[in-house]
Amino acid sequence: MLSVVGTLLITGGAGFIGSNLVHYALAHTADRIVVVDKLTYAGSLLNLEAVVAAARERGEDVAILCAGYKGAFALDDAYCAGRIVQLLDGERTDAAVAAEVIAAAYPSALAGLNARTYGPPGLEEDIAFCARESVLETVPRFAGMQGSAAEIVL
Repeated sequence: MLSVVGTLLITGGAGFIGSNLVHYALAHTADRIVVVDKLTYAGSLLNLEAVVAAARERGEDVAILCAGYKGAFALDDAYCAGRIVQLLDGERTDAAVAAEVIAAAYPSALAGLNARTYGPPGLEEDIAFCARESVLETVPRFAGMQGSAAEIVL
């Protein structure tokens, strides 16, 4: 069994790669898993402060894992991770510092999320909605698998 740090915070966890990363983590670690994805409306910049509070809840180290897009780095995931890092206290890895620098490079959340270079057109309203920060207080948590479906609890 692989133990990373105590809490795994997986960004982009609703997508194909992210969901597979969640499945892998479930099979290889006993660490707590918190899934964040900007397009789910359930875990995103919308509940940024609540996500940070959930990450701090146990007083353990936190690993933020960016799922990316189609096996590649995704700038919007790194932006979201950087915003989380900016609000968390503690030591930072080089990856955390890089994510923080990326987040600081954009004048707004909307600019940071629109920096992505992939995805279909027509998501402008969804992205603008998701770019609002800390307007929700709930953080969905992965509870387990029910067949091939993920069970999420609030």
